Amino acid sequence: MSGEGGKMQNTLKTSVPALDRSVQILNYVSGCKHPPSAAEITRHLRLPRSSAHALIAALTAHGLLHKNSEMRYTISGQVMSWANGFLAQQDVVSLFNTEIVTCPELSAYSLTLTCLDEGDVVCLACHNGNSRLGFTFHMGLRLPAIFAATGKAMLSSRPDKTIKPLFERYKDKPLTPHSVSDYQTLLNTLSQTKQRGYSIDDREIRDGMFCIGAAVFDQSHQARYGIALSMQKTESGADVVANLGKILRRNADNLSQRLGADISLCP
Repeated sequence: MSGEGGKMQNTLKTSVPALDRSVQILNYVSGCKHPPSAAEITRHLRLPRSSAHALIAALTAHGLLHKNSEMRYTISGQVMSWANGFLAQQDVVSLFNTEIVTCPELSAYSLTLTCLDEGDVVCLACHNGNSRLGFTFHMGLRLPAIFAATGKAMLSSRPDKTIKPLFERYKDKPLTPHSVSDYQTLLNTLSQTKQRGYSIDDREIRDGMFCIGAAVFDQSHQARYGIALSMQKTESGADVVANLGKILRRNADNLSQRLGADISLCP
């Protein structure tokens, strides 16, 4: 039988039965040695026929399953794109830890790697440095992108029209008295960031903390990640900031190239 190689890898039951069954179907199809038919999927997973066929149709419509000419199913390309995204994320974390954290010119500072998630930046990896910032970075930390150095770095490559909704979300929720509260000021800041190649968070996340950020581009030449260093405000002399900004930009470019980006094509 085509489905004999299938694996029932997920028996977890949540409060959303349709989702549970969809995951069961995907797990089963992905483990089959040969593409199963809808009837084989239904029989193997012991699902009600009507709901199984509806779920299979929905998964196919969303590009998660592919139905071939023999009416049999395989995992579709959308799932592979998720897998590629996961692998790329693991690659960038590894590169951050081996190349950015160990950079002699940066290692004394707190360093972060983030990605954008709607209006927030999410910390993927971090290294807490020697300075007493009164703030500890950790994986999974979420911060408003319009205030954070990595957020400004990534947003600086985006059209202005995409920035307004993010500003509206957080304009009345400042983290400090220094958090940007004017839309035109934010646009000017993003323009300056794009021109010089690195961003600045001057006490917008925490009073007394100064951060410099740079965007990291992937093979599609999109600003997919951001790296930043953090220091005490008292350490942020103009010459220090300019020098560290150039170093961070150089390291971000190297990271981008390792991820497949052609720097000359990045916005």
